[in-house]
Amino acid sequence: MKALFSDVHWGRVLLTGVLLVILDVILNTVLLLLATHIWSQSDQAQIAIQVSSWSTYLLLLLLTCGGAVWVARTVEREALLHGLLMGLVVGLILCFLSLGFGSPVLRALVTFVLIMAAGFLGGLLGSRGR
Repeated sequence: MKALFSDVHWGRVLLTGVLLVILDVILNTVLLLLATHIWSQSDQAQIAIQVSSWSTYLLLLLLTCGGAVWVARTVEREALLHGLLMGLVVGLILCFLSLGFGSPVLRALVTFVLIMAAGFLGGLLGSRGR
């Protein structure tokens, strides 16, 4: 087990995970601004909240899968493990952020599991590409 984790490129996994969360925040801010400027004033608040809540999770799942594919293709060995660890890093960061902002615990745990699955899928797709 120790030999398995010694081959992990931790810097690449952690840096990509943190950058994906930052990219998600930037993209969600842009989407929120677009949603508030598109619809009229009466519907604006409700639609902006819906767009923001759904886009956060969808973008993060897509970005995590894409980032895990990239990380898995750039490593020499254990591509699936790198993808799974990538999902773990992104999931933990988002779980702490969402719990800090008052999100329900069940939603945070479901999101964590889905992001881990996206990282696993990205690692699987990345390992097949080599």
